[in-house]
Parts: sequence; C-alpha cells; structure tokens
Amino acid sequence: MMQEQSVERVDIVIPVKTDIVSLFVNITLPFILKNLPCKKILILTRRENFSKIVGAGLEVLDEDQISQGLTLKGVHDYLESRGANVNRSGWYFQQFLKFAIAQTDKVGSKYLVWDADCVPLSKITTFVENGKTLIDTTTEHHQPYFDTMDKLWGLHKQVNFSFIAEHFLFEKSLVLKLLDNLFRERERDRFGGVLFLKA
Repeated sequence: MMQEQSVERVDIVIPVKTDIVSLFVNITLPFILKNLPCKKILILTRRENFSKIVGAGLEVLDEDQISQGLTLKGVHDYLESRGANVNRSGWYFQQFLKFAIAQTDKVGSKYLVWDADCVPLSKITTFVENGKTLIDTTTEHHQPYFDTMDKLWGLHKQVNFSFIAEHFLFEKSLVLKLLDNLFRERERDRFGGVLFLKA
C-alpha cells in the first residue's frame, strides 16, 4: 500500500518565448498556479515581455542575463557560424537556460522546469515517490538532441523511448556536477570550445 506523502513545493522555472506570452499568461499560468506545488515561479523571457507577465509569486528574469555570455543572439550566431539550422536557436537557447539557472541563487535544491505551452489540467502533488524522482517517458525522437548528448557527454540512447517531456524535475547539485564535467571537457576542447555557460 502506498503511503500518502506530503506535498513538497518546488521552484518552477518556465522559459517563455515572445510569441507565446499571451497563451502562457491567459491559459497556462492560471492552471500552473492552481495545479502545481509551487514554492515560487521564475519566468525566463525577453525584457520586452516583463510588463505582460505580472502576478503575485512570479519572478520575471531577463533570459539574456541568467548566465554571462548566454544570449539568444549568441546561440543563433554560433549555429550560423557552423552552418547549422538557426531556426532551432531558440530551442537550444532554452535548453541552456534550464541548466544555467542552477548556477544562480534563484532556485533551491530542486527545481521543476515546465514548458510554457503545456497546461497541467489536473492537480499534480508530487514529482518524487519513495525517494525517487518521477520522470515521464515519451516516444518523441529528435535526432539532433541525441547527437548533442553524445557529443557533450558521451551518452547514447539505450532504450526505445525518450525522456523528452514537457516538464522535468532537476536536482541542482547534479546539474552543477554535470556542468562542471562539461566545463572540464571544454578545457580539453573536446567539442570545439563552444559553451555559452559561465565556468
């Protein structure tokens, strides 16, 4: 029999692109406030969107100020210099932001990253069960994502599903260890010296 667990409130980090601010504010945010165990909510977005995103318990942060040198333009310019698809700049930028926030004092020991266009329709009271983080699995397969994991960390896909999901609970100490490993690899120039996060 599963024991009733107390609700552990977590910091929620939500990167919000300019073109979905209205959707986020009018649809997603009310459901997040109603259905997720929020300690505080951090919105990462362009400064021009600040006046459109207001509310008690929200902290709106300039996405270009989370980590020195990490900007959407910087990611775009890097991809362009490599002949890569610049249309994915925003996606890659958001992935870096999700890790970079761990380098700040803005989040606690655990933080939940939530996609701005994903609406939690029912109450979610926990992301941890029996001391283990619950991770959603999906059938989504974006090959460049797996290529990047292989290049950065030498991790290869080993199952017929993925963990690409609309939300993920990060443990700050593990993110910082992962980044430390990445910075050491950068020093050895294993992947061309590019990294937008501060060491």
